[in-house]
Amino acid sequence: MPVLSIDEAKLLATVLQKSFPEGKRPVPGRGKWLNHLARADGYRDWNVMVAAAHAQPPHLKWGEWGDLFVAIAWVEFPGCEPKFHMLATRDRGQAHPHNGWPGELAAAIGADLHRRLRGVKFHYGRPDVLRSEDNSWGPLAGYSFQPIEVTSSDNATRILLWWLEGRYTQALSGGPEESVVSYQLHFEYRAYGEEPRADQFLHCLTGLRRPRRTCLYVPDVANADDDRYLPIVVTEEEQDGVILSGWTPGDWESTWKLVADANSRAGLSQLDVSDIAERYVFFAPREEDDIFEFYGMSED
Repeated sequence: MPVLSIDEAKLLATVLQKSFPEGKRPVPGRGKWLNHLARADGYRDWNVMVAAAHAQPPHLKWGEWGDLFVAIAWVEFPGCEPKFHMLATRDRGQAHPHNGWPGELAAAIGADLHRRLRGVKFHYGRPDVLRSEDNSWGPLAGYSFQPIEVTSSDNATRILLWWLEGRYTQALSGGPEESVVSYQLHFEYRAYGEEPRADQFLHCLTGLRRPRRTCLYVPDVANADDDRYLPIVVTEEEQDGVILSGWTPGDWESTWKLVADANSRAGLSQLDVSDIAERYVFFAPREEDDIFEFYGMSED
């Protein structure tokens, strides 16, 4: 059953076109993305969707927020035309990784490709933005939508994954009689406490589990003498890190530059580091925590 409204499909087409990483194949144009989205949502093509679908999300009520969850896989396999696969739902429970949604996307790729990819080793990451993404306003403001780029060990197969979460509500525009739909859209790497979606996807697709990644990270709070900093070795999905020995403590900026260079030499983008350290950062102490505790002290 179709899920997307016309406005949502247009927004997704913009995200896909802007964030698609350059590679061996040219970046598909906006019209192709609209057709891919329409067909994946159950329509013959974009023209049919425009004639049949809601312009805006259905059942929209003033003051209430609605949800949209979209999982997209773009598969480039030797000897085949690229394949576009999409799952879309407004049900938060259905889209949660705990309920196997990444596995559903893997299954959607098809039984034939499944057989050919069983046992194939993949690695993945999120490349930093190489060309301009003008997300300075509107529903895309402040977010990067770079997909997770999954590559086979022989570099023959490439899969791009987008896990997108959107929210929308009715908003005033110009007066009480005029209203528009206000959208917010962002890239969702994982749900807290859950295995990364890309790992679940790959496990269902290949039958293999990928080793956890590590990176270096500079904490917010000084962890060396004289208010200086040492890098932390952070492991994916873990909330505790280990101080790296053998480094000379420094101020935050100089330590960060050294850490950024080390992560880059290890083949990690800044987005990769952000993804790997996500759980650690969530639990790590922050400077404002110390300030809060200081002002919360009682002299009684």
